[in-house]
Amino acid sequence: MSTKIPLITLEEHFISQAVLDYYASQGVDTSLPDSMAHIMTALREVGPKRLKAMDGGRISLQVISHRPNTIPVPPEVCTKANDELYEAIKASPSPDRFAAFAMLPMLHPEEAAKELDRCVSQLEFVGSLIDNTANGRYYDDPFFWPIFAAHEKLDVPVYLHAIPQPITEATPAPSFHGNYSPQVSNFLANHGFHWHSDVALHVLRLFASKLFDTHRHLKLLLGHMGETLPFLIDRIHKLIQRTWPHASKPRRHLLQVWHENIYVTTAGMFSLAPMACLIHMCCADKVLYSVDYPFCSHEDGLKFMYALREGAM
Repeated sequence: MSTKIPLITLEEHFISQAVLDYYASQGVDTSLPDSMAHIMTALREVGPKRLKAMDGGRISLQVISHRPNTIPVPPEVCTKANDELYEAIKASPSPDRFAAFAMLPMLHPEEAAKELDRCVSQLEFVGSLIDNTANGRYYDDPFFWPIFAAHEKLDVPVYLHAIPQPITEATPAPSFHGNYSPQVSNFLANHGFHWHSDVALHVLRLFASKLFDTHRHLKLLLGHMGETLPFLIDRIHKLIQRTWPHASKPRRHLLQVWHENIYVTTAGMFSLAPMACLIHMCCADKVLYSVDYPFCSHEDGLKFMYALREGAM
């Protein structure tokens, strides 16, 4: 792969001191296991170490977003976090190699819309990354739609990201507890399966609510090669066409919305088989690259890009 080919990554994380302080004030533990101490260090740094890691993966531009949250974050903390990210990029040795997605207070839609406008117009952010739910609420509720209206008006994307769901033996979560250890329960509830399927469900809820009728030009980004949807979407589309009452159907069918409004990034899923499914089910200009740094490595991403080229996909 020529060094002249620029790689741009779209789901790369950061955590602000403002959010860490807010979590502490709410009694929420943000510590990571000792084996993952390097992750927190990398999340806090937007400078030489991050740039060196990018160089190792031939990344010319990284779009940074705040790490997903386990609790809703109020407007004033989101503003501080966005300002902190802006200042960190500005202070970087190579600020031109970074862009940013805004963090938004989803339980406060009017304030969130204003914060997005501020971040785009004043801080030159290029969109937002939002948590999959806000205090358990999904965004098919029109209460949240001013946020989507703001994205459409500004012509910037909104990235819908899975959120951690801590599970303990005391957590009433029968879908995840079983004849195995609490660690396995946590795995199933989070990155092992559920957070992918829950984002997929959320997208279908947004479609069913006719959000994409109201905001026809909304750009929605999904990570992890589409959060299971590429494999299932043809079946879901056909079942909708056959079984939904006419009044329940949006003006455009599911595959139209999929091809016109939804963009998909790799986000740490560096396997050719799911990629083959994705490129068969998604328009070429809607398939994008991301690493999910620092949870995944630029080197693994680069190996995948080589394999992708050699596989002639």
